[in-house]
Amino acid sequence: SSSSSSSSSLSSGLSSSSRSRSRSSSRDSQKRSKIKKRKKDKQHKKREKKEKKRKQKKKKTVCSGPVQISKFLKDRDKSDKYSMITGKKIKMKVKKTKDDKERDRNRAELLQFLNSAM
Repeated sequence: SSSSSSSSSLSSGLSSSSRSRSRSSSRDSQKRSKIKKRKKDKQHKKREKKEKKRKQKKKKTVCSGPVQISKFLKDRDKSDKYSMITGKKIKMKVKKTKDDKERDRNRAELLQFLNSAM
């Protein structure tokens, strides 16, 4: 009778361990499926953002249309220098602001003081 009770306890032990395995595997599969769904959602959102950016770029380029260079060349003087890359006029003199002028005055005073000290 002792052998029959031990075999029944073994079978019940096996069934409970297999149950816990099946539960854990079902939980794992649920977690995996949730993770996969999140990844798919993120990828989908990224694709949507990229498509929106592409559409906006296309709209900007479509609106600009062809450009006549001759119109821009007529207004230019021969003495003025223009950038080869952007086509904008190169400024040879930059206008100074009040802060720039004050900074120059302070620098000049400091130089004069240091020179007189030596």
